[in-house]
Amino acid sequence: MKKQFRHGALALALILALSALASPAAAAGEPLTSGSLSTAGRSAGIDASTASLGYIVLFHDDGSSAAMKAGLGFNGGSWSYYDYKMGMTLSLALTGGSGSYSAALFKKVGASYVTVAQKSFTALVGDSAVPAGAANAAAPQYAQYLRSVSEIAFSANDSIARKAAALCKDLKGDQAKILAIYNYIAKNFKYDYDFANKVISGQITAYTPNPESILSNKKGVCYDFASLFAAMCRSQGIPCKLVKGYSTKINGYHAWNSAYDSKTEKWYTVDLTLAVCKGNKTASRFSRCFMNERYYTPHESV
Repeated sequence: MKKQFRHGALALALILALSALASPAAAAGEPLTSGSLSTAGRSAGIDASTASLGYIVLFHDDGSSAAMKAGLGFNGGSWSYYDYKMGMTLSLALTGGSGSYSAALFKKVGASYVTVAQKSFTALVGDSAVPAGAANAAAPQYAQYLRSVSEIAFSANDSIARKAAALCKDLKGDQAKILAIYNYIAKNFKYDYDFANKVISGQITAYTPNPESILSNKKGVCYDFASLFAAMCRSQGIPCKLVKGYSTKINGYHAWNSAYDSKTEKWYTVDLTLAVCKGNKTASRFSRCFMNERYYTPHESV
C-alpha cells in the first residue's frame, strides 16, 4: 500500500503541476493567442466588479458543447489555466492580492483555442468585505477564502453545502465544525489509485477537482480531498485554503488545507490524504486533526 500511495503521490505531482500550466494550444506561461471569436449575439463576459473582494466571475454560453479554458495572469507574469464548462458561472480567486490582472475565456475550435472574452483590470483587494451569507464574520480579511472558485466549487444549496450543514448542525464554534468535516472525509473516503494510474499512463494530463463528484463517489486523491474539505468549510463560513507544495510526509508535489479558527485567530494545517491512507483514521478531538506546519512547505494557495 505504501508503494501504491508513493506512486499515486508522484502522479499527483504531475497533475498539480499541469493544473498551473497553459493548455496544449499555448506555450507554458503565455496567454492563448491562437485566434479570436466575435462575441456578438453570444453570452460571454468577465465581471471584475467583485475584484476588491478577491475574485472575478466569468461566463460563456453559445449553445455548443465545445471544450473551454479560463486563464488568469498577474502583474505581467505567467498565466494559470483552468478547465471551464460551457454555460457555468466560474469564479476565480485573485490569489496574488492587489495588482494588475488579465483574464480570458478560450474555446476549442479544431486543434486550437480561440479567445471569446478577455479583460485587463487592476484589483485593489479590500480587507473588510465579508461575503453575503457567510456565517463567520470574525475574519473579514480572509473573505477570499470563503468564496467558491474553480478549484473549490460549491453553491448555497448544492450537495456540498447540504452535507456540511448536516454534519455541523447544532455544533458551536469553528473547531467543532472543522473536526466534524474532517472525520466525515477521513472515515468515508478512499484513495483513488485507478485515477493515479491513469495519470501515470498519460491518459489524464489536466484536471480540476469537482467537489460534488468527489462527494458522490467517496474517493479521490490529495487534490480532491483538499478541494472537498475547503468547499465544505467555506460553505459553513470557515475560511479555508487549498494549499499546494511539498511535505516531508509525502513524496512529490502535494495538496492539503489550511483552516482558520476565529476563536484562536490561527490557521491550522489539515492533511486529509494522510488520514484516508492510514486506514480512514478519524480524530477524537480538534488537536488530532491538524498537522505541525513545519512538515509543510507551501508553494501556492487558493
